[in-house]
Amino acid sequence: MPQQQTSADLPAPVDDIQQIPTISIEGIQPSTRQRAFSFSNLVKRTRRAYSVSSVYPVKAHPALALPFNSQNNLSPEEFVDKIKLPSLTPAQRRNSIAAAHRKYEDFEQKIEAAPLVVLVSTYLNYFVLILFGHMRDIIGKIFKRKEYAHLRTNEGYAPLVSDFDSFYTRRMYLRIRDCWNRPTTGVPGRKITILERESKDFNLTFRLTGRKLEAINFSSYNYLGFAQNNGLCADQVEECVKQYGTSSASPRLEAGTLDIHRNLERKVANFVGKEDSIIVSMGFATNSTTIPSLVGKGCLVISDELNHSSIIFGVRLSGASVRVFKHNNMIDLRNLLREVISQGQPRTHRPWKKIVVIVEGLYSMEGSIVNLPELIKLKREFKPFEKCNQFYLYVDEAHSIGALGENGCGVCDFYGISPKHVDIMMGTFTKSFGAAGGYIAGDKAVIDHLRATNHAFSYAETMSPLVIQQVSSSMGIIMGEDGTDDGVKRIQQLAENSRYFSRELRRLGFIVYGDEGSPVIPLLLFNPAKISAFSREMLKRNIAVVVVGYPATPIISSRARFCISSAHTREDLDKAIQDINEVGELLMIKFKSLRFHEPHTDPSDVGCVGSNKNLPCSGGHTAEMLQLIKSLDPKYYYPRTYVIANTDLLSSEKAKEYEQSTGLQNQFDIRTIPRAREVGQSWSKVPVSALLALTASVKVILLSWPDLIICNGPGSCVPICMLAYIPRILGIKKIEIIYIESFARVESLSVTGKLLYPFVDRFLVQWPQLSNILDKAEYKGILI
Repeated sequence: MPQQQTSADLPAPVDDIQQIPTISIEGIQPSTRQRAFSFSNLVKRTRRAYSVSSVYPVKAHPALALPFNSQNNLSPEEFVDKIKLPSLTPAQRRNSIAAAHRKYEDFEQKIEAAPLVVLVSTYLNYFVLILFGHMRDIIGKIFKRKEYAHLRTNEGYAPLVSDFDSFYTRRMYLRIRDCWNRPTTGVPGRKITILERESKDFNLTFRLTGRKLEAINFSSYNYLGFAQNNGLCADQVEECVKQYGTSSASPRLEAGTLDIHRNLERKVANFVGKEDSIIVSMGFATNSTTIPSLVGKGCLVISDELNHSSIIFGVRLSGASVRVFKHNNMIDLRNLLREVISQGQPRTHRPWKKIVVIVEGLYSMEGSIVNLPELIKLKREFKPFEKCNQFYLYVDEAHSIGALGENGCGVCDFYGISPKHVDIMMGTFTKSFGAAGGYIAGDKAVIDHLRATNHAFSYAETMSPLVIQQVSSSMGIIMGEDGTDDGVKRIQQLAENSRYFSRELRRLGFIVYGDEGSPVIPLLLFNPAKISAFSREMLKRNIAVVVVGYPATPIISSRARFCISSAHTREDLDKAIQDINEVGELLMIKFKSLRFHEPHTDPSDVGCVGSNKNLPCSGGHTAEMLQLIKSLDPKYYYPRTYVIANTDLLSSEKAKEYEQSTGLQNQFDIRTIPRAREVGQSWSKVPVSALLALTASVKVILLSWPDLIICNGPGSCVPICMLAYIPRILGIKKIEIIYIESFARVESLSVTGKLLYPFVDRFLVQWPQLSNILDKAEYKGILI
């Protein structure tokens, strides 16, 4: 039996920063890969959002070259000495440095946190849905036996589909089925024409009304705007149909290969930087038929947990073993590689025949970009252990090809990395090229093997000549073969549109997933009822968008997915942003807190700013609050309501004095409430005084009905903030709450801060010591 490598024999991290940097996993062993369920882990996992790749400093690093090691006998140290820095653009260098330093902990936790109340209410909604759904099933089986006959045992035969398997489809999907499978007509370009339909039997059937609706298209993968019925591509497709017809009417291995098939395969290989390629007529089949040709029994596939279903389907067909690592987590991947290489196959512990790591270039549901530089470093780290202990890299570029990189060549172009470091490059023509089908690119020996064993190449229909010409023409434009810079302009416009759209959504307060530059922009909805509500409200405003829920996403991560195109104009994006903002206010899906120094988008929308004040002698809250209020533009933040303790006459006078100095005397109000506890008051009398303060606070909230509350520490703000949270829980209105800890608090929070910390939207501190020990605390410097 071959001698098995142990964990101690595997390569260790390189400490010298001038060598190829590896991932530090000190103290982390493969056995510590946490799989147990806990509520805290669940909350942290649901609070993922996005990482911005430009936050890291720009600096050159030898590891960016990542040249191809043609001399397999070189050690890692000798190989590093031969590295030469390639000619990289600033954008490529910036993104590569960012990915090399990106930690998964930062990617997972330092994000726009989804409020805990949103997560809890989402689970409660699903609980109520499931509870009432099962009650209806139980009653229906008794009183409506014919309608529920397919769910009951009939003449000794078990039901073909059990009620549990079909429960979600019947009780959830059927209610909102009108949000999917909407019929369209015409070219799905910058705008899309939707055929209106209606249902009179609760979405069991639909009937076309005969009316058409033209909407801005954010639902199609038309990244570079090649979905057109006029222009160079359309003209060349028309000529191709006249010459070749519409089909070769045979599989590729028999009599279906035309000269245009081979021409396109050579062009694809040249475009992605590989020796050869094959093309397949269906994008899904490109993965599902290729993977079984590459791996089988005795092989191991290591797959990202968010990989596309076509990859999952292909791995299942192959018969290979599969292990899953956390999304884009290179530390978890390295631990897993060490484990599987040291342990070998189950039971026998023989070395794996092949190990293939499969990732996507751009994840279509998350909008995240693969951390390719770290993957290449891992690949090189395990390279010295040849044969069974190295792994092959398979990258699915279905969404990244054409959409990422300054030349549109995908993630390798995006990071400035040679494609030689990726063993198998897969992509589809259905997104950026406005066509159909897919390709597999790699070394010529691998592609020749696939031509003989790939089922899509052997048995499936060939790619239609008109589709081939569409791909060839659009790819030629991207490569500049038409003699113009149209392709470069499309790529630049797509990147600009994507950055602008995601930046504006985040600024408005939405939780948005996706890395910088991703044309896929998911907007989190969470609540199941808001899936259909968002889709219908956007369609009313002539915006076509895709909404996604379980099982395509985790049950509490329902979202709307916007696909940006270079064909979108700035006017299209601005209209969509304005409409999304309106719907977001209506459905209360702006889960991020407001920016403290940013003026409100529309001054007429601001109801009031509630500022809680207290005696200046008990910590200086009044003086601090006045300084904070002066940083707000009174033209935008009005009217204002000051909530002051009824025994604090001095604070009332100071508030009036400040408001008179602004020249907006009629735009403020002063309301008083009893203190929950006076200084020196006996604790036995606190329940009565607290009840009186709470009652007065109810009146203040109802009369002022604020949009934003700013408080800075006095105890009188506790009942106000607690009451302001109730409308949010009930889904009536989200009142933003910003708490600013007192300047006097350096290393510990005040009692008020401890009480309000879990509930406020933003928690600002004025000393860095507090921000280091509190996850939610934000240090913006001294604010007074």
